[in-house]
Parts: sequence; C-alpha cells; structure tokens
Amino acid sequence: MTEDQPGFMVLSALYQEKVEVSATQVVDRVAGTHTILEVQAPRDKTSIRLRGPQVILVSQDGAVERHDVDWTVAEFNALREAAVKKHRCGAPFTDLQESLARWPGDRVSEGVHAFLAPFKEYRTHH
Repeated sequence: MTEDQPGFMVLSALYQEKVEVSATQVVDRVAGTHTILEVQAPRDKTSIRLRGPQVILVSQDGAVERHDVDWTVAEFNALREAAVKKHRCGAPFTDLQESLARWPGDRVSEGVHAFLAPFKEYRTHH
C-alpha cells in the first residue's frame, strides 16, 4: 500500500507460521514498476502481479484464492485497524466482520463473504 494507492490484504484461516507472504517491487523499462506478491501456503504457492487492490484468502486446507476489490486507501486502513485489534478469544475475524457487515453488499466480493462466514454468524446488507 502507498499513501495514495490501496494494496492487498491477506486473510488466512491458518496460523501465521503456516503462511508466508512476500512482496517484491520490480522495475522493468518496458512494463514499468510493479509489485509481485508471493503467497506460500501448505497447498498452494501463488505469485500475483498487483494491478489493483486485492484480498488474498487462505483457506483452512491451505488453498490460496485472490479477489479484486475496489476499495480506497481509507477503507483499507479502516479494515487493517479492525483486523489488528485485540481479538476476541476464538473469534479472530470478529472486528473485521463487523466492519464489513456495515458495507453495502456489492462492496465486498462473495468470496470474501463466504470465507468469513464460518468464523461467525456473518450478516451483510445484501
């Protein structure tokens, strides 16, 4: 993420030590400067060229899935703050879910809704 460009968010059903995330900035005279995101999980290793804001989901079985999102820097910052709050025991995504549940349904992809659903009774404004 930069001050004026949203970046990516990784949500994982696995413990942090089971998922490795790295971002590398690549400078190419023809293609310009861009960022390559690599996500290594037990089942998948995925390389993603970031062309816009993304949410990367790592499922309980270690599969990696990506979703393009149309979120602003301010929205990413608000979600990051919700995601890093002190978690409620046994409910790691509660604050993030509560934030996203207030958004109109078309602002959050079905994949993100489906990922979060098992972690709590997750209601949205569809």
